[in-house]
Amino acid sequence: MFKIDCYPTILVVVLLGMGYYIAANVARGLADADRRIKMSPTTRFPLGAIADLFAVTAVLQLHEKGQMALDAPIGTIIADFPHGDKVTTHHLISRTSGLPHISDYQLENDDRNRKAADMALDLLAGRELSYEPGTKFHVTGGDSPTPTDFLMVRYVIEKVSGQSYEEYLDEHIFQPAGMTNTVIAKVGSDIENSALGYTVEGQTGARAPTEVDQELVPRPSDDGLIVWSTGEDLFRWYRALTRGDLIEPELVRQMFTPVLKLSGDSGHAGYGWKIRQTAFGYSTLLVANLPGYNVEVRTISDEDLFVVVFTNIEDFYPPRGQISWKLATLALR
Repeated sequence: MFKIDCYPTILVVVLLGMGYYIAANVARGLADADRRIKMSPTTRFPLGAIADLFAVTAVLQLHEKGQMALDAPIGTIIADFPHGDKVTTHHLISRTSGLPHISDYQLENDDRNRKAADMALDLLAGRELSYEPGTKFHVTGGDSPTPTDFLMVRYVIEKVSGQSYEEYLDEHIFQPAGMTNTVIAKVGSDIENSALGYTVEGQTGARAPTEVDQELVPRPSDDGLIVWSTGEDLFRWYRALTRGDLIEPELVRQMFTPVLKLSGDSGHAGYGWKIRQTAFGYSTLLVANLPGYNVEVRTISDEDLFVVVFTNIEDFYPPRGQISWKLATLALR
């Protein structure tokens, strides 16, 4: 069991099956402990892997427009793509491609003037697949997905659309969904109305800023870019998605449909997130852990429920997905 009050810096957005309306939008704690700036529902947080959901949306848009096919080999889009005759976009967005893991450490040792995708393609050349595409979910260990698949997804989006990844998201997702508080910026940029990330110092429980002068450590696989957003904007994306403003209803259903059964009781792989059968129907979950921050996004599609949890303290955190699940079950009682 846990209590929200146990976590001194937390922003919670809970959305129940009330059409397209926010049922609760709660902000507690401090966005900036030194300056005593309080959280608000419009406080921006870094999304990390949560932004992969935008990449999935972009891929499905391009598929709907006939500019690419989910089941077509990637080699038809990128001629020199390693194993491009076997790997499809469907495999990439479900993280079942079998492409070897390319770590940020490996990318750091390359020329930082090159885009991460170009470096990764060179590193993948000549390497065997880790497994046959579509047969396993790709993780780096524990429960963390490898960045390789979505690094390649961003590259595919740029190749097919002819736009940079950030330009595409802004024009085709953020603007149509009304996500006016969502920005993509280089690590170290001054983001207005954003939460600072903290860790817990020693046994005292005192909060201390994360390293690198309170800035996120840039990941080479992100080309040093971070998506910052709010709970309200994430709901705007979800609302625009589910009412068919971004992609057609059949593709929306596909985004919430299991792709591959995972081992044990860990549910299914889906497009961008994991999907599990619950007493309330299918529940999707995606969790991002960043230095000084944690983010959870959960849906229960049969109940039209959407939950976002942001925290700007990385330690003393419950097991992944626990807060959003507790909030969901409380809302559905």
